[in-house]
Amino acid sequence: MYNIKLHSKADKEIARLPKELRKEIRDIHFKNISAAPHKYSVPLKGTLKGFFKYSVRYKGNQYRLVYEVFEGKKIIVILMAGKREKFYERLKRRIRR
Repeated sequence: MYNIKLHSKADKEIARLPKELRKEIRDIHFKNISAAPHKYSVPLKGTLKGFFKYSVRYKGNQYRLVYEVFEGKKIIVILMAGKREKFYERLKRRIRR
């Protein structure tokens, strides 16, 4: 089991999501990610290689959680959360690789 930590901006992004979705993310999706971080996600490619995408569908909208896994420390850092729209452009600016 991995420990989940939130990037400060990701924490704020999750706080702005609808209340029911926040609860679902914390109660269900974080448990899935911490139990098997590679099973429920898709590895990103290109300049985002090394990060993983976890997709959530809520009331007809697609949401994304992107995280990095630190195997040795058994830590997952959620870097960004939000709607799919322009998500990856914002993510690239955040990580500046």
